[in-house]
Amino acid sequence: RRLSAVLLPPKGPSGRVSMYPSTLLETFRRDGIVVLDGVLTGAALESFREQVSRELTTPCIPPESGTPEGVRLSDATTWPSGSQRRVIEVVPPGVGAHWGALSTSPALTKTLDVLLGSNAWDLPNNQPHGGKCETRHWYCPVVFPEGSGSDTKTNKNSADWRRGDVGKNDNQWSPQEDAKLHAAKAAGLSWELVAHEVGGGRTPKHCRERYAPPWTAEQDCLLTELCNAHHLSWQVIAHKMQHARACTKRQVRERCGALQKAKASKVRDGEQDADTASTTTKNDPAETTKPDASTLWHPVNRRRVRNKGWHVDIGPGFPVDAPRVLTGDPKQGVVALVLLSDWEPGGGGTAFVKGSHVWVSEFLKSKHPAGVTHQELNQWAIKTVADGVKDGLLPLEYEVAAREDALNYSKNDSNDSEKNKNNRLGVISQITGRSGSVALLHPWLVHCGTTNVLATPRLMANGMVCVKQDAFEKQGGVRVLFGLPKLDPDPFWEGKEVKEKSETEEGASQPAENDPKRARVGDSPERNAKESEKTPETLSSGLSFEDALGAASRAAKACTHANRLQKPDPSLPVVSIIVPAHDAAPWLDECFASVLAQTYCGAIQVSAYDDASGDDTPVVLKAWAEVLSNVGIDVKMSGSRWGGFRVGVASRGENTSRGISAGANPFEVPSTETTLGNESRTIKPGGIGHAKNKAVSQSTGPVLVFLDADDIMTPTRVAAQVAVLQKNENAIVGGTWVRHPRGSTEHYERWANTLADPTGLWLEQFRETTVQMPTWCMGRLTYDSVGGFDEVNPHLGEGEDLVFFHKHIDRFVEKKHNGAVPKVNQLTEQNTPLRRAGACHETPLLLYRWSPESGTSRVSRQRLLEIRSGAFQRRVLAQKSWRQFIVWGAGRDAKAFVNSLTPQNRGKVVAMLDVDENKCGRSYSNHRWNDSSQGKDSAVPALSIPVVFFSTHAASEKKRMESANEFPPIPIVVCVAKRRKGPGEEGDLERNVG
Repeated sequence: RRLSAVLLPPKGPSGRVSMYPSTLLETFRRDGIVVLDGVLTGAALESFREQVSRELTTPCIPPESGTPEGVRLSDATTWPSGSQRRVIEVVPPGVGAHWGALSTSPALTKTLDVLLGSNAWDLPNNQPHGGKCETRHWYCPVVFPEGSGSDTKTNKNSADWRRGDVGKNDNQWSPQEDAKLHAAKAAGLSWELVAHEVGGGRTPKHCRERYAPPWTAEQDCLLTELCNAHHLSWQVIAHKMQHARACTKRQVRERCGALQKAKASKVRDGEQDADTASTTTKNDPAETTKPDASTLWHPVNRRRVRNKGWHVDIGPGFPVDAPRVLTGDPKQGVVALVLLSDWEPGGGGTAFVKGSHVWVSEFLKSKHPAGVTHQELNQWAIKTVADGVKDGLLPLEYEVAAREDALNYSKNDSNDSEKNKNNRLGVISQITGRSGSVALLHPWLVHCGTTNVLATPRLMANGMVCVKQDAFEKQGGVRVLFGLPKLDPDPFWEGKEVKEKSETEEGASQPAENDPKRARVGDSPERNAKESEKTPETLSSGLSFEDALGAASRAAKACTHANRLQKPDPSLPVVSIIVPAHDAAPWLDECFASVLAQTYCGAIQVSAYDDASGDDTPVVLKAWAEVLSNVGIDVKMSGSRWGGFRVGVASRGENTSRGISAGANPFEVPSTETTLGNESRTIKPGGIGHAKNKAVSQSTGPVLVFLDADDIMTPTRVAAQVAVLQKNENAIVGGTWVRHPRGSTEHYERWANTLADPTGLWLEQFRETTVQMPTWCMGRLTYDSVGGFDEVNPHLGEGEDLVFFHKHIDRFVEKKHNGAVPKVNQLTEQNTPLRRAGACHETPLLLYRWSPESGTSRVSRQRLLEIRSGAFQRRVLAQKSWRQFIVWGAGRDAKAFVNSLTPQNRGKVVAMLDVDENKCGRSYSNHRWNDSSQGKDSAVPALSIPVVFFSTHAASEKKRMESANEFPPIPIVVCVAKRRKGPGEEGDLERNVG
């Protein structure tokens, strides 16, 4: 893809292009990218870098909101650090000789003539002056290293930290504390009780970090394998280690570091032979003390969230709600990335998928002629790549290299490498190059930012080459959009032969348009097409019904409570336990065994819905249907891939036929395929909300108890929650819980279980769901009154529980209090929308499993804020007493809250208060506010919110109170983390706000 390799004379200078137009155009249309070396050199390149450096420190054109000030490239202590995002974008004015040098570079101009047509393109500059930039033709993202700023200082002192010290300034452990720790743990106490025994202010987390029994050889081997497989993603590695050893992320990192040093020392001391040492270095990332940076980078968005920044560039001045169509737009010619620093592997720049512009072409063809908005196109691009990454179809380029090296080393059949290649949709690559190069990207190429794991900032200029209007009309669109290669069954590999299965393999060949193997990226991005032709037998591990039934029977025998074998108490309501399931086979035995362990004396019904599982979930569900029915539990089960088949096993004493014909096997595993017209399509998961609604709709009990398929109920859960619900039938009743594995989300767990019932549940309703969804119990009438859960595509992040939570409170406020939000002293145990069963000092009602792949991990911070902010505006800001209010905080959370408000409610904000004087004395505004509420030429002045030091505001309010006969207090919305103390002491936040 590099022009120096494709287009230049063998030994010519890298900036001089000997053009082969047909080769260039063909390469660009095929790959979607070419790179020109040496476009800028010498004084022009240095002048460009100096301008970016100046704009970073003292910007002429105001940067986007939230951009830190005073950052200097020459001073690493000013660089972003900690949780701050590593990308700072500056918008340099279009003045300076370097801009002219860029637009007149022979290598660049001749290449653009070939791609877009001679005299058919324009490379506009930004405005030559400071102030607000109406059209941003160029912007310069500066990507700082992952371990930068104050992180660097922290790392220098990391050797001074001791295991068990959560913070650098924490007290070190004494021998007496160590002795107490090991004695308490040897006695089998929980971490909470261990911390109590140790005393001295040690928390359960301190104790877990400090306690570290020797690692076994088996544990070391597993850790090494996980490091290889997950590329030092410590959260995932620690989670997957739990079944072999209870350990924290820090303990995993420390042990991995110890293994690195030990094995590197063996290599230096000659304890390994040459072959072993070379193999170790090649295949095991834990073998070297300095990991190769080229194997550590990841695609990220500007907030460093992996695989969330994929996009197609919009072009300067193109409206986000305007349609993207097949012919393109004059504003979208070719993307130009000017490398202003050396982009080394690992510290390099933009990630891209070669050939992904063809995907976009096919997608737009399916939407022709109306097209789609730019926002819809980018949502599609994000989902396409996310699906490919999730299904293993879009690996990173260094992952591909590692797998091929492993295959070569293991001397496997050479066909294995070709098979792996054929099963991929493409490879995620990273642009690298020398300073002064220019990468030209197809306007439809899907690309993304990446982490910078080196030690120096990465500089670039990002712009769009436009097409002149007369050339656009003459050519009938943008030239590079025409003549793109067509998708074949596996279109992303050059020179690959398409192998269709013969009729002897398939029975009959399918029409090309209905071939389930075909990579149909023109449709909405779905899971791997190859997976679509598999049945549950090929997707699963091959678990037979007999084996699943045996395992379920053994679990039931060990856990069944005596009350389950007695006649149900007719005075108690029938409880329907709602179990949505997707790829949940590993946990269903524990889940359903906990149902049988319930002490509840009333009748229990289990209603489970299989949401397009691809593992053994259907088999395990069928096995448990038989086991549960044998002890008198009514069972309702169905699934989206069950082809209309349902399990409806009646409880004892009822007709058990339920439409099942004599001799039929009611537990036969259904097909994954359902016929829609003449085309057989694989049904995709509908999402958590969809699965819950389905399970509820097939249930019949007046009380609903929700149970996630990977969670475990303790024996008293149902009885405890029904008792509370009978006192307040309109409430959602939650329950106490503990994380499994222990300590996964310690702060969240402590907060959730210690909220006062019902006052704390009510007062903190906008912070989170104060009663957590996996513990919910409610009446069916409550569920019906809300209208069920929102059904959202799983990959978009549902947040269905938070939406339901706030709809329920909306209904309570409207029905019980005529729309006026009640004060906390108006709530009683019988008049409140939220209750919780159990107490934090008692046995929890639920073991709430956590993993990095859990459904809640898919919900973005922005989505959760939108839901909470919408509810806050409906219930609070609509009140007459909230004609104006103050926002406490001027950091990320406060700004995000203000940005989420409607223009009308944003205008009510009097000020933003902060305890950091460095943030005060200025105003906060966002250019998006005007764009959303007025036109660009609106005469309405831009909204600007003053940021005031909190004590200064308090003093002015005190004067106003003294001078006024009546003093209506201005309400305050607190938008900072309650447990973030900073340099202050416990309780500072409450005292300052007061």
